[in-house]
Amino acid sequence: NGANIFSFDFNDIEKIILSLSYVKNVSIKRDLPNALRIKLYERKGVATLDRTTRKGIMLEIDEDSFVFNAGLESHRLLPQIVGYKGLINSNNQIYDKDINLALDIISICDENDYLSKHLQISRIDIRNNDFIFFRLFDGIQIKLPRVLIKKKLQDVCSTMVISKGRGQSVRIIDAVGSNIIIRK
Repeated sequence: NGANIFSFDFNDIEKIILSLSYVKNVSIKRDLPNALRIKLYERKGVATLDRTTRKGIMLEIDEDSFVFNAGLESHRLLPQIVGYKGLINSNNQIYDKDINLALDIISICDENDYLSKHLQISRIDIRNNDFIFFRLFDGIQIKLPRVLIKKKLQDVCSTMVISKGRGQSVRIIDAVGSNIIIRK
């Protein structure tokens, strides 16, 4: 518009851009003689919530529990977290131990090549206070205690791989007790 490049208040521009729920951070610099360089850092969804906005848009959540409107295609292969009935604060962040536990499960699986290969989570149900129930994309259902998550995930994965290697069909794995129970 022919405005003087020095007349822009970066704080105002940053504030407007950061008000977009999918923006994690922004960097603004003057590129003399006549341009501004604006670099956006978008949030990366690691899961979706089972709630949609009034406009029917799926909500994604990132590793820091920030919630934002999902793109049309981005959520198709993300795990869905179901059972959260709490509020989302004005900063679009959720402070909830159950959500954090679900995000921890996703993170543990993503960070471990063995787990990420065999435990491709499609849905995590956080409604039960005693255990977490989740389903894999291949239909296997897993019941996991709310403690010793990493060890239990590794045990479940090993048990599942061994069972499949023996030609056994696996439908449900219950890892809540001291023994892992497989139901066909």
